This record gives sequence, structure tokens and C-alpha cells, in this order.
Amino acid sequence: MAWECECRHVADLIVFWAPSHINGRMPGFITKVEFGEDLHSSKIVYGRPENAEECRCLDKGMEDLKLPVFTSLLDTLRHAVSLLGSGASRRNGNVYVLLFIWEIEQLQSWYSNLKLV
Repeated sequence: MAWECECRHVADLIVFWAPSHINGRMPGFITKVEFGEDLHSSKIVYGRPENAEECRCLDKGMEDLKLPVFTSLLDTLRHAVSLLGSGASRRNGNVYVLLFIWEIEQLQSWYSNLKLV
């Protein structure tokens, strides 16, 4: 479980798809906990099928932050890809630098010079 928390921490974006069905034994309890932990991270894209059960609190969390709630997996993923743009591959300690900061020209210039030393 520690690796999951670490990966969510360094992710540029976290996509939540919550096909919660209580009777179908997919209650999504862990998803809801992780969603709550990440809600204010500015990294969430969230969607759920129209018929998903017990997702009102997730919907409300997104609505309170004025973020969209998608009802198709395709639209959820399209939105995520549009936010990431071309992205940026990073390794080691660089994964801790958020994408929008990593893409700043001044940071890249400084970092390129630092690697030359």
C-alpha cells in the first residue's frame, strides 16, 4: 500500500473511474478513501457511470471545487489526456517536480546548466 500512496503523490494526474455497484460487490471503498485523500491535490479527474451507486459524496466533492464529473470513461480519459498535453518523462528525483513546474522554461534552463557542472 505504501507504493500506491507514493505513486499517487508523484503522479501529475490521478484518474478516478468509480463504477460503484453495491450489490454487484464493487462498492469502491478504497477508491473513496483515496479520492478523499487526493481531492484537494488539483490532480484529480473523476468519472462514473450514470448508474453508479453511492457516489454522491464524490460528486459533491468535485462540484464544490467546480471540477467536472464525467459519466463516460472515454470522456473522463479524454479530459485527462487534454490536461496532460504531451506530458514529460521524468526519472528519479525529478518525478517530484510537478508537470506544470517542470515545463517552465526558466527551470529547464537552470536544470540544464546544473547538469553540466
